[in-house]
Amino acid sequence: MKAIVQQIGARMDYAVARALHADGLLEALVTDIHFSSQPRLKFLQSYFANLPPENVSKDNLKGILYRVALSRLHNTFWPNLMAAETIAKRTCDRAEKTGADLVYGFDTAMLPSMDRLKRSGLCIAMEQCVAPRAQFLSAQRILSAKLQDIGIDFDESGLGDTLAYFSVMAALEREEWQRADLIYCPSPFVQKALQDQGVPEDRIRVVPYGVTLSDDLASSRPASSGTTRVVFGGAFSWRKGALEFGRLATALKDRARFEAFGKNALPEPIAAKIAPDVLRHGHMPKAAFHEAIQTADIFVLPSYMEGSATVIYEAMAMGLPCVVSEECGSVITDRQDGMIVKAGDETALRQAVETLLDNPNLRREIGERATETAKLYTRESYGARVVSMLQADFDDLKSKPAIAATSGAAL
Repeated sequence: MKAIVQQIGARMDYAVARALHADGLLEALVTDIHFSSQPRLKFLQSYFANLPPENVSKDNLKGILYRVALSRLHNTFWPNLMAAETIAKRTCDRAEKTGADLVYGFDTAMLPSMDRLKRSGLCIAMEQCVAPRAQFLSAQRILSAKLQDIGIDFDESGLGDTLAYFSVMAALEREEWQRADLIYCPSPFVQKALQDQGVPEDRIRVVPYGVTLSDDLASSRPASSGTTRVVFGGAFSWRKGALEFGRLATALKDRARFEAFGKNALPEPIAAKIAPDVLRHGHMPKAAFHEAIQTADIFVLPSYMEGSATVIYEAMAMGLPCVVSEECGSVITDRQDGMIVKAGDETALRQAVETLLDNPNLRREIGERATETAKLYTRESYGARVVSMLQADFDDLKSKPAIAATSGAAL
């Protein structure tokens, strides 16, 4: 097997490309932005995979322009499509030049290259990083009713723009599913959601994510002192449960301090209205975020749609007891190394957090078990699991050419 990884950005620290290279299977990493040595500027340092330059195809100028567009435009799909179009030709050219026989890529960024790759006889493995966008479109009925109850106009909420964006991306990913030979996903939750959308079970593989933290973060957690802190990590958005976290904070504000870390993805007046009792820190560098939550007492993420949120792996690795929604796709076992509720169920969310607030010993025990679970899920083990599964799947596909030839059939 000779593989190309097509990847926009530095997702999972290039774990798949790195693992393929370590096993001598990587023909090329085709990406938008990458540096051949560690950049001095901190905001660019993640774009370094430590791969031989001859194995990397990049276009840094267009990659930087893409990131500028993303930072200034929210819920707009054209930057994503532009980046996918730009990278597609280089992927196909590299495949023909190197004689690669498999391309591994990521959802909503593969479609422009897929037909040409299929005509050339390549196998296509696509990673569905998050649940199908239809998952959130169906959840909007719950959110819309909640907004009406608290007197927030649908138009001013910004939810309409989010739904329009997700509708476009949902159509895009359906086209990708039709063309992919294999679809890798990070959790059983995403697997089921794909099957609900008509993707055949035998084309789906589950490979959980993982994180690798520095030894000082993962080995021990400083004892918290003073006010109990309940923290939220991720974009403060409707999708990730900003409304539910805000209402949780208001209900329990006399028992704990509630803090949110991540960029505000809502109109500021709306964010202030739904979360008056949340201290919102905004976006911060990863190292500062880790330092800030390391001394927290409880981590909460009541998201309506994830793949397998890496921030939960991080919190678990630091020994934080987590209360998350089932839709987060976490590796938590309920009531063992964390607590799981249904997205949108504010009563269950409050009860779970109150249980942990009432029982410091239970918090400690769950946090300790979470740390042990997180040790099984590192970035390195994620990459190794993907490569091992790819090799087995590739051999199987090549032994059954009819499957590869017809995998683009309608779902």
